[in-house]
Amino acid sequence: MTGIRGRLLALAATLAVTLCGCAGLSAGPAVPVGNDWTTPPPMIDGTPVSEVAAPSARLTADLGIQVYWNTADATRARQQDEGTQIFNYVVGLGANSVGIDFPFFTDGEYPTRVYGVPGSTPSPAIIAMLVANGRAHGLRVLVRPLLDDGNIMAVNGDWRGSIRPRSVSSWFRSYLGFLTPYLRAAQAGGATAFGIDTELDSLAGQAGDWARVRSAAATLFTGQLVSAVNYGLWQQDKPGEPVPDAALDAYPPLGAASGATVPTLTAAWVSWLRRHRPAQALEKTVLQEVGISAVAGAYAAPAITAPDGTPLDVTVQRDWFAAACAAAKTTRLAGLYFFDVNSSDNPLDPVAAARYAPGSFIDRGDDVIKACFGSGWS
Repeated sequence: MTGIRGRLLALAATLAVTLCGCAGLSAGPAVPVGNDWTTPPPMIDGTPVSEVAAPSARLTADLGIQVYWNTADATRARQQDEGTQIFNYVVGLGANSVGIDFPFFTDGEYPTRVYGVPGSTPSPAIIAMLVANGRAHGLRVLVRPLLDDGNIMAVNGDWRGSIRPRSVSSWFRSYLGFLTPYLRAAQAGGATAFGIDTELDSLAGQAGDWARVRSAAATLFTGQLVSAVNYGLWQQDKPGEPVPDAALDAYPPLGAASGATVPTLTAAWVSWLRRHRPAQALEKTVLQEVGISAVAGAYAAPAITAPDGTPLDVTVQRDWFAAACAAAKTTRLAGLYFFDVNSSDNPLDPVAAARYAPGSFIDRGDDVIKACFGSGWS
């Protein structure tokens, strides 16, 4: 008997003798081989895997972390290791869900096509690997392609939610062509959900095109197909969402003053949610992004990412997260994801974490997230 399991079983036998105090005697049972405490944890490429606790796995609510995959230029083995490390961290926070976000691109404000960029956009094979890794942790996995804003912002104020394709139908054909291998990868890896539309707000009214994308996607992926709208469109209270129960990327401008208490922030969150949707709709809504920079003044515009080097005020982020969690429970939302962790992050290195961008919650607001996920959901 060799390896870790052999050593653990030998140790178990020694402990059995020691604990019963009956070496050489027939009295008293030995510790049965195969007890949970003698079984080594599951491994992925030599790294132990943390698994979602059974009570969390049984919850209806999706309690998740969004992971932005920014290391597509790394080797396959490195990306597998990064996935295991990040997913272990996600499980440690008490999550039962993870989103794998990755960038794709379009050609400007008036685009004609959709494409991936090698070194920035992970390949379908990498996505399939990461999905399988997340599932090995017992996590529900949402695959979430996210249109990169980089070359769209060449025109001041434009972003993924304001593009105006020269030919809408041609752009959608290109978009579906891009999504197709990723839908197959998500299926192969065992993903539970796929985001076919994240914040493409300017295209929300293209019902026929979205219906064709959804129909084609459903032939390739048997999990849940989800859409997410940005808070700006969501709070306009008008028809046009691709699906009636679209998820929400929630950065509400609540008008809260700096130093607002958690109860004050919670009340503002609850009021904002209830003002824009009836209770039965909220109970089907997932907050697919809840995030904020840990800097003073961020309550005025939570969607704005503070520049690197801005002095931190972690209380701002912690209180925002606590209030969002309390509001989600008060309004009986279907779940929430906190945004975000990068695949390049090392949650085990506090020195590195101190240098992360102001929007990072590692070693800042993550204990609030853990308390949120462990605070009693159905």
